[in-house]
Amino acid sequence: MLFAKSFNAKRARDCLDAFFKLDNSSRPVLILVLDEMDFMLAGWDLPERLAPKLRSRFGINRIAFRSYTHDQIQRILHQRLASLNVFERGAIEIYAKALAHQSGDVRKALMVCKAATERALRRVTDTHVPSLVLSADIEAVQASMSQSPLVTRLRQCSTFECIFLVALLREIKLQTEGVVRRMANLTKTAGLPRVPSFADVRAICFELERSDIVRERKGKWALTFSHDEIQEAFLTHPVGRLLWT
Repeated sequence: MLFAKSFNAKRARDCLDAFFKLDNSSRPVLILVLDEMDFMLAGWDLPERLAPKLRSRFGINRIAFRSYTHDQIQRILHQRLASLNVFERGAIEIYAKALAHQSGDVRKALMVCKAATERALRRVTDTHVPSLVLSADIEAVQASMSQSPLVTRLRQCSTFECIFLVALLREIKLQTEGVVRRMANLTKTAGLPRVPSFADVRAICFELERSDIVRERKGKWALTFSHDEIQEAFLTHPVGRLLWT
């Protein structure tokens, strides 16, 4: 670590800018590892969009990470959930195999397992009969997530609606001006040819508010969905998945 400290995105960007502008011939060679999330959170452009003179000074090596396989998902889930010992024998294996054929996303797997455990706990509380977390619990959670009207609407978001919601989630102040600026960065990250205008954003806000996905209160935007719900929806959205993962 350069500074052995944690900073917010703006402070980190300023520190790195100052560091790389130092005229010091004895400065060691540095290897900077970033993923697209680092670029987006910091508001930086991807390497391909740098000026040619700057790009030529970087040794850029892009690494594409594949989705987890069935065996990898199974091992990770067992490692995370082994201490609980509450899952029906074979339930995790069956779910891991199904997920590997879908998204291979371990975050989604853990989210589903958590919801399935809560479902089983409610059943035990209601019936006073001991029970493990069954495969049926996992299947029911998957089905409910897929059939939620809100998740369905989120999956149907247009490209710019999707970008607006991702920008809104990452804009701390939740004010329209800041969201518009962040949308511009995300639009470039997604490789889209046109950045939405302010009028476009207002139209997007109107449509999302009409669908009760967002609400405006005193000049700020409030979300009506949880982090888990938008993650579930955008993992299968062509633009949402690009910006989310």
